[in-house]
Amino acid sequence: MVPAKGNLETWRLFLAVEPPFELKQALLALAKDFPLSAAALKWTAPQNLHLTLHFIGAWPVPGLPALLAGLEQISFKAFPLELQGLGLFKPKQQTVLWAGIIPSLPLQALRGEIVQTLKTAGAVSQAPGRYTPHITLARVKKTDLSLARELACLKVQKQGQNFGKFTVSAFSLFKSELRPQGPLYTCLRNFAAN
Repeated sequence: MVPAKGNLETWRLFLAVEPPFELKQALLALAKDFPLSAAALKWTAPQNLHLTLHFIGAWPVPGLPALLAGLEQISFKAFPLELQGLGLFKPKQQTVLWAGIIPSLPLQALRGEIVQTLKTAGAVSQAPGRYTPHITLARVKKTDLSLARELACLKVQKQGQNFGKFTVSAFSLFKSELRPQGPLYTCLRNFAAN
């Protein structure tokens, strides 16, 4: 169980899969396809590109050993993932441009195991919302009409484009620190496939 937060120090945590370096470079090469938006889009730093499996949020530091022990019990076999197409999330504050993941039963199974483990550890109090596996490529805080058109057109153009595949042989627990110059992600532990 999660210790009561009270005055305990907490870390902002999430679980993710890191694509290989070559795939990260291929994804960020998409920036050249955005001639109008060079200044408007803030591209994700290469070291921060990842596929989120579950965002945990604030976790009390004294409860970290119990969380790690639970995650170490997750068993899965390595599996391939393929990236295809672009998508847009449009929450109130900013638009998010992302690369999609071709539906994968092994990925859904791994995420299910993770969610169940986190529920047992007290990290998930309710059923998680809809999961859209993706890798965030860029964010834009103010979208003018020309940029909105450019994003929509590129999304359609790249809908079926394959950006590459890789093997998921591990997932990782990350600590996230939000800073004015961009987030800092620190890998706390890797959990390898059997």
